[in-house]
Amino acid sequence: MNDTVIFEHQLRILRSDYEHMLAKAFTILTAVFVFFVTFLMGTQLSISYIWEIMKRPVGPLTGFFCQFTIMPLIAYALAKTILPADDKALQFSLFAAGCSPGGGKSSFWTIIFNGNLDLSVSMTLTQTIGAMGKTR
Repeated sequence: MNDTVIFEHQLRILRSDYEHMLAKAFTILTAVFVFFVTFLMGTQLSISYIWEIMKRPVGPLTGFFCQFTIMPLIAYALAKTILPADDKALQFSLFAAGCSPGGGKSSFWTIIFNGNLDLSVSMTLTQTIGAMGKTR
């Protein structure tokens, strides 16, 4: 007995040549902008200051503890309390996001809010290495 139901739907997307060209130009300009901003961020780093931070890693270790202990606990609690109980995929997605290291985007926010970029990069480095070590 076969209860399989097959639905066929057609979806047509119409886009003019102008819209295609505009989307392509936007993609290229965005890539160039991100490359340029990342390059400028790299020019602001001080390797000697990063080395000093790594010699006494209070900030990176605090961030590491919060990233891999506090954030997953908060994400789990939020997933269980505010999301529907029958939507396990959404709960798991929130938990997985809470377990993931911050990455390079945090450095952009650090620059925007005039924070300590060297500390942000040091924390990103330790969290990324820690995340790789935790997967084994």
